[in-house]
Amino acid sequence: MELPLAIPTPILAGAAAMQITTTVACPLRNYPYLLMGVSVPHWLTNILFLVAEFLNVSRCVGIRQAAAIHAVIGGLALIDMQLATMAGTFYLVAVHTPLHYLVCLRRGQRKSVIIATILTIAAAFVLRVMKPRGNIMLTYKFQKLVIAHTLTEWRVQDWYLERAEQREYNKRRRARRRMMQLWMPAWARERFVLDHEKNQ
Repeated sequence: MELPLAIPTPILAGAAAMQITTTVACPLRNYPYLLMGVSVPHWLTNILFLVAEFLNVSRCVGIRQAAAIHAVIGGLALIDMQLATMAGTFYLVAVHTPLHYLVCLRRGQRKSVIIATILTIAAAFVLRVMKPRGNIMLTYKFQKLVIAHTLTEWRVQDWYLERAEQREYNKRRRARRRMMQLWMPAWARERFVLDHEKNQ
Protein backbone atom coordinates (compact mmCIF):
# COMPACT_ATOMS: atom_id res chain seq x y z
CA MET A 1 0.00 0.00 0.00
CA GLU A 2 1.30 3.42 -1.01
CA LEU A 3 0.07 6.53 0.78
CA PRO A 4 0.09 10.19 -0.29
CA LEU A 5 1.26 12.20 2.74
CA ALA A 6 0.77 15.95 2.97
CA ILE A 7 3.93 16.86 4.88
CA PRO A 8 3.39 20.21 6.65
CA THR A 9 7.09 21.14 6.53
CA PRO A 10 8.63 19.38 3.52
CA ILE A 11 11.86 21.39 3.76
CA LEU A 12 12.53 20.37 7.36
CA ALA A 13 11.42 16.79 6.76
CA GLY A 14 13.62 16.47 3.68
CA ALA A 15 16.62 17.92 5.50
CA ALA A 16 16.08 15.62 8.48
CA ALA A 17 16.03 12.63 6.15
CA MET A 18 19.73 13.25 5.43
CA GLN A 19 20.47 11.50 8.73
CA ILE A 20 20.85 8.29 6.71
CA THR A 21 24.24 9.59 5.52
CA THR A 22 25.77 8.92 8.95
CA THR A 23 26.42 5.34 7.80
CA VAL A 24 29.29 6.58 5.58
CA ALA A 25 31.55 5.88 8.58
CA CYS A 26 31.32 2.16 7.71
CA PRO A 27 31.05 1.90 3.91
CA LEU A 28 31.50 -1.87 3.95
CA ARG A 29 28.42 -2.22 6.17
CA ASN A 30 26.12 -0.43 3.69
CA TYR A 31 25.36 -3.54 1.65
CA PRO A 32 21.70 -3.73 2.89
CA TYR A 33 20.95 -0.88 0.46
CA LEU A 34 21.55 -3.39 -2.35
CA LEU A 35 18.38 -5.14 -1.17
CA MET A 36 16.35 -2.23 -2.52
CA GLY A 37 16.69 -3.79 -5.94
CA VAL A 38 15.13 -7.06 -4.82
CA SER A 39 11.54 -7.52 -5.98
CA VAL A 40 9.25 -8.72 -3.18
CA PRO A 41 5.45 -8.76 -2.83
CA HIS A 42 3.99 -5.41 -1.88
CA TRP A 43 2.30 -6.80 1.22
CA LEU A 44 5.66 -8.10 2.46
CA THR A 45 7.24 -4.70 1.83
CA ASN A 46 4.53 -3.06 3.95
CA ILE A 47 5.09 -5.50 6.84
CA LEU A 48 8.88 -5.19 6.73
CA PHE A 49 8.57 -1.40 6.54
CA LEU A 50 6.42 -1.27 9.68
CA VAL A 51 8.78 -3.58 11.57
CA ALA A 52 11.89 -1.71 10.42
CA GLU A 53 10.37 1.67 11.21
CA PHE A 54 9.45 0.53 14.72
CA LEU A 55 12.93 -0.88 15.34
CA ASN A 56 14.51 2.31 14.02
CA VAL A 57 12.48 4.43 16.44
CA SER A 58 13.06 2.07 19.38
CA ARG A 59 16.81 2.27 18.83
CA CYS A 60 16.69 5.95 19.77
CA VAL A 61 13.94 6.16 22.40
CA GLY A 62 13.47 2.60 23.66
CA ILE A 63 10.84 -0.06 22.96
CA ARG A 64 8.18 1.22 25.37
CA GLN A 65 8.46 4.80 24.17
CA ALA A 66 8.42 3.62 20.55
CA ALA A 67 5.25 1.64 21.20
CA ALA A 68 3.63 4.70 22.82
CA ILE A 69 4.62 6.94 19.89
CA HIS A 70 3.22 4.51 17.34
CA ALA A 71 0.03 4.10 19.36
CA VAL A 72 -0.49 7.87 19.41
CA ILE A 73 0.25 8.33 15.71
CA GLY A 74 -1.87 5.30 14.83
CA GLY A 75 -4.78 6.65 16.87
CA LEU A 76 -4.46 10.03 15.17
CA ALA A 77 -4.46 8.30 11.77
CA LEU A 78 -7.81 6.74 12.57
CA ILE A 79 -9.19 10.20 13.36
CA ASP A 80 -7.43 12.36 10.80
CA MET A 81 -4.51 11.34 8.56
CA GLN A 82 -3.30 14.93 8.36
CA LEU A 83 -2.95 15.10 12.14
CA ALA A 84 -1.02 11.83 12.13
CA THR A 85 1.29 13.13 9.41
CA MET A 86 1.93 16.32 11.36
CA ALA A 87 2.72 14.33 14.51
CA GLY A 88 5.04 11.98 12.62
CA THR A 89 6.84 14.90 10.97
CA PHE A 90 7.27 16.65 14.32
CA TYR A 91 8.76 13.49 15.82
CA LEU A 92 11.13 13.02 12.86
CA VAL A 93 12.42 16.60 12.87
CA ALA A 94 12.40 17.52 16.58
CA VAL A 95 13.05 14.19 18.31
CA HIS A 96 14.32 11.37 16.12
CA THR A 97 16.97 13.23 14.13
CA PRO A 98 18.70 14.87 17.15
CA LEU A 99 18.62 11.57 19.05
CA HIS A 100 20.04 9.75 16.04
CA TYR A 101 22.97 12.16 15.89
CA LEU A 102 23.46 11.77 19.65
CA VAL A 103 23.62 7.99 19.30
CA CYS A 104 26.18 8.36 16.51
CA LEU A 105 28.31 10.70 18.63
CA ARG A 106 28.28 8.24 21.51
CA ARG A 107 29.53 5.56 19.14
CA GLY A 108 32.38 7.83 18.07
CA GLN A 109 31.05 8.77 14.61
CA ARG A 110 32.19 12.39 14.82
CA LYS A 111 33.28 12.70 11.20
CA SER A 112 30.13 11.11 9.81
CA VAL A 113 27.95 13.38 11.98
CA ILE A 114 29.80 16.42 10.63
CA ILE A 115 29.29 15.19 7.05
CA ALA A 116 25.61 14.48 7.70
CA THR A 117 25.15 17.94 9.25
CA ILE A 118 26.70 19.63 6.23
CA LEU A 119 24.48 17.59 3.89
CA THR A 120 21.44 18.44 6.03
CA ILE A 121 22.13 22.17 5.68
CA ALA A 122 22.75 21.75 1.93
CA ALA A 123 19.51 19.79 1.51
CA ALA A 124 17.57 22.46 3.40
CA PHE A 125 19.02 25.15 1.13
CA VAL A 126 18.22 23.21 -2.05
CA LEU A 127 14.70 22.44 -0.91
CA ARG A 128 14.22 26.07 0.08
CA VAL A 129 15.07 27.10 -3.47
CA MET A 130 12.90 24.38 -5.02
CA LYS A 131 9.93 25.14 -2.72
CA PRO A 132 8.31 21.67 -2.90
CA ARG A 133 4.54 21.55 -2.75
CA GLY A 134 1.86 18.90 -2.75
CA ASN A 135 1.86 15.42 -1.29
CA ILE A 136 4.87 13.20 -0.73
CA MET A 137 4.15 9.66 -1.86
CA LEU A 138 5.09 6.89 0.56
CA THR A 139 6.11 4.58 -2.26
CA TYR A 140 7.35 1.01 -2.05
CA LYS A 141 10.84 2.22 -2.97
CA PHE A 142 10.80 4.64 -0.05
CA GLN A 143 9.65 1.85 2.25
CA LYS A 144 12.53 -0.32 1.03
CA LEU A 145 14.88 2.59 1.74
CA VAL A 146 13.70 2.69 5.36
CA ILE A 147 14.16 -1.08 5.65
CA ALA A 148 17.69 -0.85 4.24
CA HIS A 149 18.51 2.08 6.54
CA THR A 150 17.42 0.12 9.62
CA LEU A 151 19.45 -2.93 8.62
CA THR A 152 22.50 -0.76 7.89
CA GLU A 153 22.23 1.00 11.25
CA TRP A 154 22.13 -2.40 12.92
CA ARG A 155 25.32 -3.50 11.11
CA VAL A 156 27.08 -0.20 11.86
CA GLN A 157 26.17 -0.49 15.54
CA ASP A 158 27.60 -4.01 15.61
CA TRP A 159 30.84 -2.74 14.07
CA TYR A 160 31.29 -0.05 16.72
CA LEU A 161 30.43 -2.50 19.51
CA GLU A 162 33.08 -4.87 18.17
CA ARG A 163 35.61 -2.03 18.15
CA ALA A 164 34.71 -1.05 21.72
CA GLU A 165 35.04 -4.66 22.90
CA GLN A 166 38.41 -4.98 21.16
CA ARG A 167 39.67 -1.76 22.76
CA GLU A 168 38.49 -2.93 26.19
CA TYR A 169 40.18 -6.31 25.67
CA ASN A 170 43.45 -4.66 24.62
CA LYS A 171 43.25 -2.31 27.63
CA ARG A 172 42.85 -5.22 30.07
CA ARG A 173 45.62 -7.15 28.32
CA ARG A 174 48.04 -4.23 28.58
CA ALA A 175 47.18 -3.67 32.25
CA ARG A 176 47.71 -7.35 33.05
CA ARG A 177 51.03 -7.36 31.19
CA ARG A 178 52.25 -4.24 33.01
CA MET A 179 51.30 -5.77 36.37
CA MET A 180 53.20 -8.96 35.59
CA GLN A 181 56.24 -7.01 34.39
CA LEU A 182 56.19 -4.90 37.55
CA TRP A 183 56.55 -7.91 39.85
CA MET A 184 58.89 -9.91 37.65
CA PRO A 185 62.62 -9.88 38.29
CA ALA A 186 64.65 -7.82 35.83
CA TRP A 187 66.11 -10.87 34.08
CA ALA A 188 62.60 -12.21 33.32
CA ARG A 189 61.01 -8.99 32.04
CA GLU A 190 62.69 -9.13 28.63
CA ARG A 191 61.45 -12.68 28.14
CA PHE A 192 57.88 -11.59 28.82
CA VAL A 193 57.86 -8.68 26.35
CA LEU A 194 56.24 -9.73 23.09
CA ASP A 195 58.16 -9.58 19.82
CA HIS A 196 55.99 -6.84 18.31
CA GLU A 197 56.58 -4.69 21.42
CA LYS A 198 60.36 -4.96 21.02
CA ASN A 199 60.06 -3.42 17.55
CA GLN A 200 58.17 -0.37 18.81
